[in-house]
Amino acid sequence: MLFQTGYLTIKQRFSDPFRGEHYRLGFPSLEVHSAFSRLCLETTISDAGNSNTNRNRLWDILEAGDSKALRELFPAYFASLGLMVIPEDVTNRGRIDLTVIGPKGIWIFGFKVKSLDKSGAEAPLARILRKDYAAKYRDRMNVDGQAPPLRQIGIIFDEVARNVVGWEEA
Repeated sequence: MLFQTGYLTIKQRFSDPFRGEHYRLGFPSLEVHSAFSRLCLETTISDAGNSNTNRNRLWDILEAGDSKALRELFPAYFASLGLMVIPEDVTNRGRIDLTVIGPKGIWIFGFKVKSLDKSGAEAPLARILRKDYAAKYRDRMNVDGQAPPLRQIGIIFDEVARNVVGWEEA
C-alpha cells in the first residue's frame, strides 16, 4: 500500500532465476521520510502532544548545540526529525557508532554497554578521539559555506539499570 500511494519507491531491483524478482524499497525524499517518521512516532506514543513537545525541544537543543540538555532528552528519541542519521558510519579508521548530521552541526556518538562490551576499559569518547572519527567530517561545509560544529559524545549504558550512566563530550 505504501508503494502504491507513493510513500515508498523502488531503490533497487534484484533478479534471481530461482527466487524471482524482488525489490528494495525506500523513501523518495527527505520530506516523505520525515513525515512518515513523525506519523509513526505520533501513532506509537500514547501522548501525541508530549511527542510534539519533545520533538520541538530536541530541535531547539540541536540548533543551540546544548549537549547537557541533549543528555537529558537523549533517551526519548532522534530519528523523527528527518535528520541524516548514520548508524555504524564507516571511516578509514573504523566505525562510528552513530553520526547525526543536522543543519546546525554534526554529532558523532560512541556507545558502550557497561559489562557487556568486551572491548576493554576504553571509554567511548576516548575511542572516538583516538581514532579521530571527526576527520571524516572536518572539511564538510553547510549550505552557507561554513564548517558546521562537530560534537563528539561518548555514552555508557548500564544493562541492569537500562539507562545512561556515563556521558562525556568533546
